[in-house]
Amino acid sequence: MELFRKSELILESVSVVITTNVDDGLVLVEMNNVDVDIDENITVLEDGITASLDYEDLDEIILVLQQASETLKRKEQQYNERG
Repeated sequence: MELFRKSELILESVSVVITTNVDDGLVLVEMNNVDVDIDENITVLEDGITASLDYEDLDEIILVLQQASETLKRKEQQYNERG
């Protein structure tokens, strides 16, 4: 029995679709740009990347993204303290 779980996140600039295949131990990650028109209609563009990752690769990517996020938060906090 294959079990798939699909999650989708659409932000103003990016769409992320995660499909988890538990039986194969892989996650399919799809990232695409998003176009929002003047009437706030959202279109997901098919111009991004798709990658099939195991949990170790996924953990490493999450770590790098979390570190980047923390760096940006620190810089914003430093800017606000000066301002």
